[in-house]
Amino acid sequence: QMDILLSLDLVKGAEVTSHLATGVILYLFCIYAMLMLYLATFERETFTSTKKMTILSLILILTLLLQWLCYIIDPRVSPAVFGVLLACLLLSRQVAESVNIALALSMSLIAGGSGSTLFGSDSILAMASMLVTGQATIMIAERSQKRGALIASGTIGGIAGAMVVCAGGIILEYSWNSTLIYAGLVMAAALILSVFCVGMLSVWENMFDIVTPARLHELANTNHPLLKKMMKTAPGTYHHSMMTASLAEGAAEAIGANALLARTGAMYHDVGKLRRPLYFKENQNGQNIHDTLPPEESAGYIIAHQKDAEAYLSRYRMPSAIRTIANEHHGTTLVAYFYYKAKQQQEIDGEPVIERLFRYQGNLPSSKESAIVMLADSCEAAVRSLNEPSREEIAEMVRRVVQGKIDDGQLKQAPLTLEELDKIERSFQHTFLGLMHERIRYPGMELPS
Repeated sequence: QMDILLSLDLVKGAEVTSHLATGVILYLFCIYAMLMLYLATFERETFTSTKKMTILSLILILTLLLQWLCYIIDPRVSPAVFGVLLACLLLSRQVAESVNIALALSMSLIAGGSGSTLFGSDSILAMASMLVTGQATIMIAERSQKRGALIASGTIGGIAGAMVVCAGGIILEYSWNSTLIYAGLVMAAALILSVFCVGMLSVWENMFDIVTPARLHELANTNHPLLKKMMKTAPGTYHHSMMTASLAEGAAEAIGANALLARTGAMYHDVGKLRRPLYFKENQNGQNIHDTLPPEESAGYIIAHQKDAEAYLSRYRMPSAIRTIANEHHGTTLVAYFYYKAKQQQEIDGEPVIERLFRYQGNLPSSKESAIVMLADSCEAAVRSLNEPSREEIAEMVRRVVQGKIDDGQLKQAPLTLEELDKIERSFQHTFLGLMHERIRYPGMELPS
């Protein structure tokens, strides 16, 4: 009689077999041990990061707690998409895919009963549905830059998983009623959990200081209060920052770096100029305040904008990735104009010129994005100083600026190869030609004499 009940899957529970708990624990241990082994072998950056492993551990724990709640509702409901979506957004696609496999292998057990039916058709169908749901969610979420699109990714994943359930129901000859209910549960769970995931995403971002594409997209919105303040108080700096952002974004795309991070970092790299906007040429209208100041003092005001940026970015609770770019975008470069002005005065008054007073005190660029913003910032300022430059003049100026940064040792800590630097140069040239194209002068539009 027990065999008949087991074959009909009418008996569930640990009492069916005395070794169920031991077997399940061993099975789960193997799954998560393989997950850790994969991370240790192929995802060393994640495995060796305390912050990232803490995030992963919390994701798995929360997902398992949600599994307990879902089991009370219906054993076929799985919260795996919650863990997979968070892992994709907060860690990486590769980690999310490995988490997807681990959760599908472990959580599908519940749908299959116990004892001899533990790895039955219900478990296999649940596993296939979770794998497809998770993978579809990852594929869409990876390309999403808005929070609303992340909800759509979970919904599309739920639809894909529901289609697998329908196909499995036809193969296993389930009744249409039970098949449609099962498919509906898969779709509803994916939708609800993706909404829950996106709703708490800001908590993860602030708690662990993480820049997700959704957060960067929000910061890059020109309606952000800090950008609006820059546009009103320092319009020249705002225009320069937008131009630099375009250059940085194109160059980052050319070498496979984080284009959205480079663009957003470039938009905020000069916010320190808000403290003294008229001390910078792009914001002056007529008189130059530096004409009345000694070179050392002028250089001090110019250099100070790098530290002033940190104060503004901290006040507006910017992520550390943006603050790092602002701190590193000048490195230890020389404020050349005022340095050579001081050298000219030295010939007259004989006072020694201390080079240290004319160099920025920031850190050297430590990432591809920081190095790109440094080069884009310098190239934009240099090319803008040219009067109606030709294609060849733009290319020559870009080449001189990049080579100057290399010779000055500003890129020695940046993970850039010579090939990538060449791609960055060509990207800058292409962007400049688009930004500085000639316009047709329409007849009748001449200024009156």
